Amino acid sequence: MKAAPILIHRSQSQYMAAIILPFSVALALATPTSSFAAVAEERTAPASRERAAPSYAGPTTSPEATLPPASPEEPRRPWFGGLGYASIAPFFGDISALESGLRAPAALGESYGLGEGALLLGGGGGAVLFGHLWLGGNGFGLLTSPFHNARGEAVLSGGGGAFELGYVLSTSSRMLVIPFFGLGGFGYHLDVTNNTTQVMPLLNAFALSPGESKTFTAGFAILEAGLRLQRLLFSRNGGMTAGLEVGILRSLSNGPWLSGRSEFTHEEGAALDGVYARVNIGGGGFIFR
Repeated sequence: MKAAPILIHRSQSQYMAAIILPFSVALALATPTSSFAAVAEERTAPASRERAAPSYAGPTTSPEATLPPASPEEPRRPWFGGLGYASIAPFFGDISALESGLRAPAALGESYGLGEGALLLGGGGGAVLFGHLWLGGNGFGLLTSPFHNARGEAVLSGGGGAFELGYVLSTSSRMLVIPFFGLGGFGYHLDVTNNTTQVMPLLNAFALSPGESKTFTAGFAILEAGLRLQRLLFSRNGGMTAGLEVGILRSLSNGPWLSGRSEFTHEEGAALDGVYARVNIGGGGFIFR
């Protein structure tokens, strides 16, 4: 007896499931692979670009940056040379003018006096040696305002000078800064005139006739100390100079007043003590180093 074939009947939905299932499995397997590949590509791309950058980049520094820095120019200073100048300065301090003797009622009276100010006119100069040593000197005249009253008049003037020794502090080629000391001498010249119609006794030693004048002098040693700032207005190694100087003048002793061969030891001696501010204008030349 022949066996009958077994027929398996499947519905249409079962066929569709059988067709779709393989594609779904394949799609599920393919999707993670492509996602992981994209992420890997994003992670590897920057590294590859960084590795490739040096092959396309130019020089990292400019040519100027590779050059050594220029060494600054060493300052030049006056090494040998000298200068000369004319000067003008106001002076403030004690000025002697035989006050004790000339203030007598029989002389010029109690109003006599020449104040505590004067004008110094003069000049000076010096040399710079080895860049630091200053050797110089100065001379000046002293001018005061004349005194006048009904009894007479008095005119005081003077002159002096000093040898200077100083040290050049500046390192600039355009400026000299010089503190200095000076030692020298000074002398007064005082003219007294009788403007009255009677004889005028002076210092218990003289008698001035009407219209007559008498000259008194005094001299003494002085010490000077100051600070000088001198600007060098040079085009090359020489030219004009201009500067400012401040200092003190002090007498080392009081000098006796004299008139001819007469010395007035009973009168207060002459002195000069005070400060000044001097303007100097001149020229000079130097060897710089």
